[in-house]
Amino acid sequence: MNQRERGFSLLELLIVVAIIVTITVVAVPNLLKTRMTGNETSAMASLKAMNEACQMYYGNYTSYPHNQSDLGPPQNGPSSKTAADLLDSTLAPAGGTVASKSGYVFHYVAGAAEPSGNVNTYSIEADPESYGHTGERKFYTDQTAIIRYTSDGSQPSATSPQM
Repeated sequence: MNQRERGFSLLELLIVVAIIVTITVVAVPNLLKTRMTGNETSAMASLKAMNEACQMYYGNYTSYPHNQSDLGPPQNGPSSKTAADLLDSTLAPAGGTVASKSGYVFHYVAGAAEPSGNVNTYSIEADPESYGHTGERKFYTDQTAIIRYTSDGSQPSATSPQM
């Protein structure tokens, strides 16, 4: 009696490798698209949180913040007009650095200050760190708290489509 050697043939191994490659080719684009969708959802939630923080800031100080860092935690001592402790340091970093979260960069711009020093308008833009990889849409919001977007790579504005 001849006893066959145990193990897999080359043909069987090639079939398994071909199946794994096929599954990978189908799954990876869907995985990347799902990741971008998650990043965009996180960006919209962050914009909503920033809008709410700006409204609370306005309620406390009768002005919108002059800088994004004004919404952040205090460095030393209690909260104040320049460190209202309404957002964490991820969305309101100290020292005027750019806020970045989940593949998006957030830019806060205060409107012109009145002679009294109060700011009555602001805008916030959220741009993907890498367009087409971390996100496909750019977002915009202002004191109206309406989140708007563009998906063609142009800068969003108050006249862009609404979410």
